[in-house]
Amino acid sequence: MDAAVLDLRTRMRDECIPPDLVDRLLDLGHAAVVHAQAVAEDGDWFCARAWARRLADQGELDEALGVLSPYVETGWWTAAAETARLPEAAGRGDEALALVRPFAQSGERFALRDLALRLARHGRADEACALLVPHLADWFLAEALVEVGGGLDRDEEIAALLAARIAPGRSCVRCGGVECAARNPEPSNAATLLAEVRERQGRTDEAIELLRAYGTVVNNRDPLAGLLIRHDRIDELRTYAAQEDREEAARQLAPVRAIGCVCPVGDR
Repeated sequence: MDAAVLDLRTRMRDECIPPDLVDRLLDLGHAAVVHAQAVAEDGDWFCARAWARRLADQGELDEALGVLSPYVETGWWTAAAETARLPEAAGRGDEALALVRPFAQSGERFALRDLALRLARHGRADEACALLVPHLADWFLAEALVEVGGGLDRDEEIAALLAARIAPGRSCVRCGGVECAARNPEPSNAATLLAEVRERQGRTDEAIELLRAYGTVVNNRDPLAGLLIRHDRIDELRTYAAQEDREEAARQLAPVRAIGCVCPVGDR
């Protein structure tokens, strides 16, 4: 098996049995076919995943892990993530952490996030934060830091780290330029995450001001609009949505208007 080949086949659905067909084979009683493909030398990932899940559901966890082990040994993160899910679901969290940790130590960002979230779930949130802080410039890992920090008394510490990333006059971490840093903060979602922390602390006005100054629309969601809705500040949302280039805010306002919470009948 080869990690790159497995990844390509999985993403392209090429030279493999698609997951919906695997499920259909199992439903129709062709378990032997799925098993054979799962344990073949050039194994089929979707068959292996389905077969391992079936074994785990039947209480055969060690056998399930054995099915997935050759895939993990290729160094393919997708296989490790799926494999770790099985012992954790069975209450064997330390085994899940042990599976994920080598991938995180190699710098795999998805594994870093996964390991941090698993550590937090197992009461080791301080360790999770320590793991993530050096990677604050990565927006994906910065999100995880804010998430795991929610269960600790470290909001102010995390807020200070994020605030430094958008402070006036700071230097770009790559080229040292001040103008570059102003245009391209790292992480790119520093202000949004800082606003999330401030909202969590009950400092809603500060969160709103941050998003007014720095907030950007991401994945068709306007974070300021969402914040105003959560805190029932609908008049402010109406004013904000009426501004030029605030189409997403207006779209998020529409469902609130539709249920009659915002405006008189004549304005609808």
